[in-house]
Amino acid sequence: VAGPLPADAVPPGVRDLAVVLLDRAARALDELDGTGWVVDHELADGHLVLPHVVAAANGLDAPEPPPAPRPAPGGGWVAVDLGPDDEDTFRTLCTVLDDEVRAGAPAPDAEAFARRAQEWRLAVTPYRAVHAAAGSTGDGPVGRDHETLPPSRRAPAGPTAGGSGRPLAGVRIVDLTVMWAGPLATWLADRLGAEVWRIEPSCRPDGFRAGPRPVGAGPGPGALHVALAGGKRRLDLDLRRAADRHEFDRLVAGADVVIDNLSPRVRPNLGIEPARLARLRPGLIDVSITAFAPGRPEADWVAYGGGVHASAGTAARPGPGGTTIVAPGAVPHADPLTGFGVFAAVLDA
Repeated sequence: VAGPLPADAVPPGVRDLAVVLLDRAARALDELDGTGWVVDHELADGHLVLPHVVAAANGLDAPEPPPAPRPAPGGGWVAVDLGPDDEDTFRTLCTVLDDEVRAGAPAPDAEAFARRAQEWRLAVTPYRAVHAAAGSTGDGPVGRDHETLPPSRRAPAGPTAGGSGRPLAGVRIVDLTVMWAGPLATWLADRLGAEVWRIEPSCRPDGFRAGPRPVGAGPGPGALHVALAGGKRRLDLDLRRAADRHEFDRLVAGADVVIDNLSPRVRPNLGIEPARLARLRPGLIDVSITAFAPGRPEADWVAYGGGVHASAGTAARPGPGGTTIVAPGAVPHADPLTGFGVFAAVLDA
C-alpha cells in the first residue's frame, strides 16, 4: 500500500533523517540479538505519510493537510492547531486581544500572539526563520546525560522464555502517549515483542480515536488509531483518582520503560514525576516527549507536529524576494521522525 514516497510528500532531508534514526535502531537491535537487522526503506516511507497510507488501505478520503499559516495582527505568521474543544477558547482570546488593541495596546506579532495563546493552553506557535528558532535563548544542546544501564536491566538477548525469538520479548512498556509520535514508537516496540500497556482514560481519549473509520464499518475507533494500536493492552485509568493511581503505580513497579507525551505541566499535577517513578522502579527508562527542549523559554508550551515544523524554522525558505513561509507538506513530518527517534533511543537504553 505504501509504495515509494512521492518526491513532494515531505520537505527535503526528512527521508534521509528518518533512515538515519531507523538505522540507529537497527544497530541497537543487532546488539540485543545479533541477527543482522536491516531497515525496509519503503516501509519507512509509508510511516512518514502514515495518514495517507491508512486512508488508502481503508478506502477513506485522504486526510486534510496540516492547517495553513495564519497572519498575526502585528506581523508574522502563526501555526494554529486546535482541537474541537479549543475553537471557542481561541475566538475568546482573539476578542480579548482585539479589545486590548482598541484600548491602545500594540497589536501582537507572531511571537507575542503565540505566547498569549499558550497561556490559554492553546497549541499556537510562531513561524520562525532558522536563525530565530536556533536562537541564543536555547544556549546550545540540552538534555540529560546518557547513562549506560547494567546488563541485568537490558532486554533479554536471543531466544526468549516465551519462545518468540523477538528481541523485546519480556520487556514491559507503560505507554502514556496519544496521537502519532509516541504511539508509533510503542507500536514498533510491540512489533518486536514488547508488552505494551497503554494508559488511555475515557475522560481524555486519544485524539485519533475519533478519526475516520473504513466505509461500512460500525461503531469503533478511527482507522489511524487502530493502525497504531497493534497488540497493545489498554487500561482506562484516570490518574487523578487514588485507586487508578495505585493501579498505575503497581504497573510501573514491574515495568522497564515508561513513555509519555504529556505537557511538562501535567506530570507534576498527576504526581508522576521522574523521581517518584524511579523510586517505584529503580533503573526505569523514563521517556518524556515534549514539543520543546528543557531549558528553552517555550519548554512548557503545547504543540503538535505542524507547530514544531513552524517554530523549528524548517518552514522558512529564503529567496531573492525575501523569506517565504511554507506550511507542512502532506503530513506534519515531525511526528514520525520523533517516533523513530524515541524508538531508537529506547533501544539504545
